[in-house]
Amino acid sequence: MAKHRSLSSAGNSKGKNQLARIWLVSWIAVAAIAPSLVLPAAPAFALALPSAPGIEVIGPDEVLRDHTSRLPTGELVFRESSGALVRFIVSIEDPEILNRGDGAFHPADEAAVYLSLQDLPAQCVQSLQVAIYLLPYPRAGRLSSSADSRAIYLSPGVRDYDSAQVAFLVTHEIGHIFHRHFMSDSSVRLWTEWAALRGVTDASIFNDDAAHAFRPHEIFAEDFRVLFGGSAARGSGAIENPELPSPDAVPGLREFYERLVGGWNTMAMTTLTVSPNPIRPGQILTLRLSEADRAMPGGPSVSLVDVSGRVVADLAFRSTGGVAYAASLDNAGGSGGRPTAGAYWLRVRTRSGSTPTVVPIRILR
Repeated sequence: MAKHRSLSSAGNSKGKNQLARIWLVSWIAVAAIAPSLVLPAAPAFALALPSAPGIEVIGPDEVLRDHTSRLPTGELVFRESSGALVRFIVSIEDPEILNRGDGAFHPADEAAVYLSLQDLPAQCVQSLQVAIYLLPYPRAGRLSSSADSRAIYLSPGVRDYDSAQVAFLVTHEIGHIFHRHFMSDSSVRLWTEWAALRGVTDASIFNDDAAHAFRPHEIFAEDFRVLFGGSAARGSGAIENPELPSPDAVPGLREFYERLVGGWNTMAMTTLTVSPNPIRPGQILTLRLSEADRAMPGGPSVSLVDVSGRVVADLAFRSTGGVAYAASLDNAGGSGGRPTAGAYWLRVRTRSGSTPTVVPIRILR
């Protein structure tokens, strides 16, 4: 991990100095598993993320159960989304661990991660496809948290950290997923436009081999955190690089990000609710309409749509009284089975000729 510039360059602003101290914790200390961005362990439970069915949070117990294996040598290895195997460091006494904190590894808390994600606008995340792994142990040679095109890996640390630090880290990493989805490295014209807007066109200073805070990808992700994160993620509004202005102070920068997703009215969300969500095999799905829609003859017209936009099945909901309707997902497609586990949308039409409303839903194994 590259070393940051001196804190003295952050200026006299108390907010910027405070932010810089947090970043020293989150980026330098985590890389060494020092007093770092860490969450207390939490019980495993499933939560739904409204507006973003393509984002899946995989808790530490599930990581161990479904994504790790033990080699004949006894080493525990983790399979990343690319299929690459990397050794887990299971002992706090491992030579790579430079600071042993309180003597244990602390995986990220699932609920805190969800709260950070829920603060993000639906338009930013509704089309993202990413698995967020809450690692129970750090990866050998890759001690810090990271992101690739399909996954975010939140490393444990050796001390607890607070909700603001969770929000900083999660929202920053989602910023990386955002640029990979909407503005890949092959989008030269967009990156050139962004660099000019942001004032980072000097490639001798701002490049992928520069100090961490001067890398374009990192500045982009930091801008995303401040522009679209919740109050905890935003902090003072300053970013990791104290020599750059807050993205809030850059005219046209927010509009540039919004333009990447096609504007700010990309999907009509709804007050309609479905439960349980996530849903497990054998459970009955209940849809609750608004009072205005409850009298629709024959009930609502509902389709199950995957994240690519393909209709998986048309669901037959029956009235259970009042505003509630129920349906089974078993044999939803008429093939004797149920849809595979994953993220979906329910596309609900309540009146003839009305615009369909979408509700995110996740089907568990």
